[in-house]
Amino acid sequence: MRVTTVADAEAVAARAADTVARLIAAADGVFHLALAGGSSPERCHELLAERDLDWSGVHIWESDERAVPPDDEESNFLMIRRSLLDRIDIPDAHVHRVLGERGADEAAELYEQELRAVGPLDLVMCGMGPDGHTMSLFPGHPELEIEDRLVVPVHDAPKPPPDRVSFTIPVIREARHTMLLVAGSSKADALSKVLERVDPAVPASLLRSGRLEILADDEAAPARHKPA
Repeated sequence: MRVTTVADAEAVAARAADTVARLIAAADGVFHLALAGGSSPERCHELLAERDLDWSGVHIWESDERAVPPDDEESNFLMIRRSLLDRIDIPDAHVHRVLGERGADEAAELYEQELRAVGPLDLVMCGMGPDGHTMSLFPGHPELEIEDRLVVPVHDAPKPPPDRVSFTIPVIREARHTMLLVAGSSKADALSKVLERVDPAVPASLLRSGRLEILADDEAAPARHKPA
């Protein structure tokens, strides 16, 4: 696990965009990138769209999605499309969307089949909520313990909409890189717990089972991780 702290949310997004751009540029052919919802990932997408990158070998995935149509304002895909996909030249066949409009169960099953066909992802981007949830894996929910699925339906999320689709921790464990973007004082307590130890009560701490890089701003990072 590597922790990098920067000044503010804009710097988190910029540093994340730097890392993603570097990995894409260094890739030998195909690169599988899973994107996240949330404000910091959204700004990262916008900055990535400004980079001079060859997207022809990149495949885009969603680390989680709401069980809604792709044009619904709650849809992570709609945000990804507006912030990145509409601004870059990428083959349509390389965009792997969760079919949320089919309901969480069917969408999860279909996405699982699609994901298993490609093997480990190159980079999974994640955000974190103040309660420590990441993707659509929430504290105290059984999806945290699932080991035999890559994608699961979620039916009782504590924030709306309740029906969702999410990657599981085994996806993170197998991924070549995982990046957690954290910004704002409301995330400070949860991030401190993530850095302390692996604890299922703080789902984002389970990302430590993979090759994890944490990018945090000064408001979110504990004092011991801030530059002197």
